[in-house]
Amino acid sequence: MLYPQKTQGLPNSISVRSPVKIKRSPGRQTLLFALVLVFYAVVICLAFMLMSCATRVPDTGSLMIDVDHSIQPLTLLPDIDMTPAQYSFHGSGPNGDNFDMDENDPPVFIYGLKSGEWTVTVNAMNADRIIIGQGRVTATVQVSNTSTVIVLVAPVYGHGTMDITLLWNAVDVESSSVAGQLVPAIGAPIELSFTMVDPGRAESITNSIPMGYYSLSIKLFDNGVVVMGAVEVVRIVADQTTSGLFEFYDINHPSGDIAINIVPEMNDPIQVTFSGQEESIAEGGTMMVTATVPVGLDNVTYNWHLNGELKETGRSYAFGNDLPLGVYRLDVTVFSADTMRAGSAQHVFTVVAAGQVTLMWDPNSESDLVGYRIYYGIASRSYDNVIDVGNTETCTVTGLIHGATYYFAATAYNTSELESDYSNEIEHTVSL
Repeated sequence: MLYPQKTQGLPNSISVRSPVKIKRSPGRQTLLFALVLVFYAVVICLAFMLMSCATRVPDTGSLMIDVDHSIQPLTLLPDIDMTPAQYSFHGSGPNGDNFDMDENDPPVFIYGLKSGEWTVTVNAMNADRIIIGQGRVTATVQVSNTSTVIVLVAPVYGHGTMDITLLWNAVDVESSSVAGQLVPAIGAPIELSFTMVDPGRAESITNSIPMGYYSLSIKLFDNGVVVMGAVEVVRIVADQTTSGLFEFYDINHPSGDIAINIVPEMNDPIQVTFSGQEESIAEGGTMMVTATVPVGLDNVTYNWHLNGELKETGRSYAFGNDLPLGVYRLDVTVFSADTMRAGSAQHVFTVVAAGQVTLMWDPNSESDLVGYRIYYGIASRSYDNVIDVGNTETCTVTGLIHGATYYFAATAYNTSELESDYSNEIEHTVSL
């Protein structure tokens, strides 16, 4: 507000002896009237401005962007660093507005955005500034508010390449051929075409494979008969090449001898372990193997392969009674329910010629005796096998491994299914 000022050097009041008439010209009177109008106009404008300042809010808002990435390495991988080191952000909003920026450490804040719907695209780059992941989200920016969005950055969708080299001793295979497949968790298999580059060397380069995880199956044939095979989990990344080298230098021969020496480089987040496996089983004997994954992984699928052939699904696999003498590789592949994680494990065992032993004991005299049971195993007082032999005083146990030491004990049982304690224990080593 404006206040009148007292003029310095003048009295506070003035007495006039006679009236003095001041005659103003029309121009000065018009000018005074105009000045009054301007004064009131300024006052009115100031009033409106004050009211506007009290009620008007800015017509822009801001956006906070955070990043959640789920890029995980698995098993046989392409030669690329999948660790995000930097992010780039692009936003498209109302009336064609947009923004672009780079940032090493999210979250990032974008200020001065027009209110409305914005689409934010985030690219994740590794230390070599190769784009390895991407995510997109839509957010609504509100006036004078900061909207928060979390963008899930996943591997870039696209297609990659599988490069496989298979080696073997050419002199061991009369007429060689190779077959291979990439089997996704869901969908049809992708057949791999192999080229015989040199004797004992085959190569396969397959392009345009959709990104994701697959079970890689490779088989080496001699005159149409499988002499060795392997199954492994591989990962395909967009615009990258996943390479694998397999060496089948020890293969099955007509004699049945086989040794496997495959050393794949694996980086598998699902750790698969075996229980129940044995280094060898006797011909006609059986073996049950169970696969275990870490606690917390539910609804996983198991696929069991024997020398590259799919045999069984489920957590456990019992086999062996129909296998001829030879060396075998047992593989299991495991996929999570969402197919985003996978893993595999393998076990090598041999089927050897079976031995036998005949046991005899003194009969019991009880009138209600029904028969006897023979217990045996490869550790003292720890019996993995039992045979009900009926009411007899002799028993021949077959299917034993030559050179192995076994421990035997017997029990008797009556008509009420009451069973005695173990007899004395017999130790026996099966002769070679």
